[in-house]
Amino acid sequence: MNNYYLYKHSFHNALITNDSLIKYAWMTSQSNVPGLLDINSQIYEAMEDNKNAFKYHKLYIQVQDSIKSSNLKKQLSELQVKYEVDQLNHENYRLETKNRRILVITLFMVLVLVMSICFGTDIHIYTGKAGVGKSPNQSFLFI
Repeated sequence: MNNYYLYKHSFHNALITNDSLIKYAWMTSQSNVPGLLDINSQIYEAMEDNKNAFKYHKLYIQVQDSIKSSNLKKQLSELQVKYEVDQLNHENYRLETKNRRILVITLFMVLVLVMSICFGTDIHIYTGKAGVGKSPNQSFLFI
């Protein structure tokens, strides 16, 4: 619609239409606001109202920078959260691996201890070795 008014050199109607679009864009899609402000700047430039053209061009730049900055902050926050989650997942994996190693070592030590008790008892029983003054049955009790 703005293009039609600009083509017909109806700058006042183009400004009214564009101003209503700017108000609507602020409420619904703020990413469209900078482009609409730039159109206002161009309309004022076509009207040879350089003061307002410059004013809207400045506003266009400010709003565009503000939106880009806001988007960059949002992306940075998302990346930081992803990084922290990755760090926590890595730490969790490292601790799980460490716990598994400790569990395997502990189970191995318990197995060795049980085997040494069993084999030690079996050796005393099979060899018939008993302590001095002890019967073979008593040596089974004293490992």
